[in-house]
Amino acid sequence: LGMTTQLFSLIHQLDQQAERTCIRVGVLYCPKGQTESQYYGNTGGTIDYQQFIATLGWGIDVTHHTGYTGTLDTSATTTGKYAPYWSNFDTEIIFQVCTLMPNIITYPDHSHKRKQSTNSNTIIVWVEDLPNFQAALIWKRMRHSALIVTITPIESGLYLIRLFSKSNDIIFGPLVDGMVLRKPLIAPLVRATAIYAWNIFENTNHTLPSQPRLETIQKIYNSCKIVDCLEDFYVPLFSDIPVDNPSPVSKKSSMRSPRKRLSKTKETKTVSSRTDSEGYSSETTEESKKGRR
Repeated sequence: LGMTTQLFSLIHQLDQQAERTCIRVGVLYCPKGQTESQYYGNTGGTIDYQQFIATLGWGIDVTHHTGYTGTLDTSATTTGKYAPYWSNFDTEIIFQVCTLMPNIITYPDHSHKRKQSTNSNTIIVWVEDLPNFQAALIWKRMRHSALIVTITPIESGLYLIRLFSKSNDIIFGPLVDGMVLRKPLIAPLVRATAIYAWNIFENTNHTLPSQPRLETIQKIYNSCKIVDCLEDFYVPLFSDIPVDNPSPVSKKSSMRSPRKRLSKTKETKTVSSRTDSEGYSSETTEESKKGRR
């Protein structure tokens, strides 16, 4: 690959593409005696509601989280520092909980919280006064289709589930309108239903997250490759380097073979050994002659 500006730009684009399905889910808290405009200003909530929030996922610090953070402000200036997050091998879900976001004086109508909690295909609403709840009041502030799931505590200690959608022809699951559940079952079924709704509203072509990444990798290969022929690539790797090539190899000192230098050293040692042996033998012959005399 050619080290060009286009290559680094495409690699940056590849890094920005998610390798898993990323889903946002809004969460609202609606106590008794409040209007729709007052929902978004709530903070905290009942113990029952807070326990439910804790079961949605594990709490993350959005300022340090390296995974999916939805549309939350990662500087924690306007949307709070913590949020429930859940993931598995192929899916990430961030819950943009309105009650975990601070109220800011510069937004008296809490528009910053309303935008975050309704910017999703699934909105979970904890409703304590179901007869007075109107899903249409939430839909009128949205420009996209969304499934509204309400959770209402009932006297038996169970929870009533209601589903609201603009289209009555769509069947959602695994949550079903009118179900009555125990609290431990709500969170996993809510997550599964949010994934199902995301596939209906946003992923109509059922495209896997790996497909856009594969297309980007193919684009990198087609746009930034240098050698088109495999033969042209391997020939320089296995061909001899010319002597005239201006490189450190062309210097006389480096052109000498280690084997040649080693052989010359051996020859020198052999000659010196022969000289020593011949000298020794001549001295021995003269001494023997003197002895005979």
